[in-house]
Amino acid sequence: MDVLILIMLKEHTLQDRGTIPLDNSIEDVDVDVGHVGGCFNWESNDHPISIKCLPPPGSPRAISMASSSEHPQTPTFTDLNLTYPPSLEHYNIPAATWLMKNAKSWDGLATSALVFSPSTTCSKILLVQRTAHDSMPLLWETPGGGVDPDDTSLLVACARELWEETGLQAVEFVRVVSEGVNEEPGSVFTNRTGTKVFCRFAFEVKVRGAVEGEDVEGRIRTDPGEHCDYVWASEEEVREGRAGLKELPLANGQMKRLILDGFRRRT
Repeated sequence: MDVLILIMLKEHTLQDRGTIPLDNSIEDVDVDVGHVGGCFNWESNDHPISIKCLPPPGSPRAISMASSSEHPQTPTFTDLNLTYPPSLEHYNIPAATWLMKNAKSWDGLATSALVFSPSTTCSKILLVQRTAHDSMPLLWETPGGGVDPDDTSLLVACARELWEETGLQAVEFVRVVSEGVNEEPGSVFTNRTGTKVFCRFAFEVKVRGAVEGEDVEGRIRTDPGEHCDYVWASEEEVREGRAGLKELPLANGQMKRLILDGFRRRT
């Protein structure tokens, strides 16, 4: 059994949005509040994943991860440190803890990973296409999904979803993005039945290989149960809804705004 103690360096408040769009990609994500032992302590009795912050204040943080029994396909991250800047410290906590600290009554949290190509001439973002038999059939999105109760933080959940959906291993979280200028991070949406409300946080993520200057664009391994295709699209292609011969209808306007804000913050 691993016991995790989290140190909260600062609080983050997210204002509620007036409009809550529908997102069919999440239906049965629940946050188990019973996992929370308090605002500053969290303990898991049935999950061998651990996370800890090592560097001193003011320097980039690092997350040490171990593989998960709930997600056996996840690689062993024991030797991999996920680094992130101090500005993302308040996302390095479990979903239930985040909801409690921020006094939110949402049914859960979700994450999206914005992965950009290492090209210096034309930056492109990785998009995956939903399968024809799933909800929102054949629409395009960034890799991501709901934060599970046993994910030790939002950052870990984002890295896990990225691996499960693309085979890419996150090594560095760069920043959180929003839906545009002067917008707070966090996009509120409902499940397909409209009975549950969630909030998605989207992060720009660097992956193993790209950081070292390797070509990772052809290494994508999609999960056929969730996605049937992928593409690397430029900002112009996202705006036009087409990359070469491929039409790129995005899952919703919220997704498009997050992607375009990701491009904006890189300039």
